[in-house]
Amino acid sequence: MLLPTITVTVIGLLFAAIAAAVHRRAAAWVVLLGVVGAWVGYLVGAGAGRVLDAAADSDRMLDVFGHLGAIVVAAWVVDRYAAIGVGARAPR
Repeated sequence: MLLPTITVTVIGLLFAAIAAAVHRRAAAWVVLLGVVGAWVGYLVGAGAGRVLDAAADSDRMLDVFGHLGAIVVAAWVVDRYAAIGVGARAPR
């Protein structure tokens, strides 16, 4: 479990660094968005991968779908909410 801990956190930090440079927001806000988004995406993707692993009797889909979910959700969360900033209203 050590490797996903490192890689998913790095994915979140990478998207946070990109968003901090693009949106010029407080680093703490985008780091929180990036890391939390990556972990939520990993958990959702890993759940789907676990189902596929059980169906296909393999052991690789959990990792693949987990990291793919981390990338997709971290990018989406940071892109959607990084421009809000702390205390601003959410987009409609």
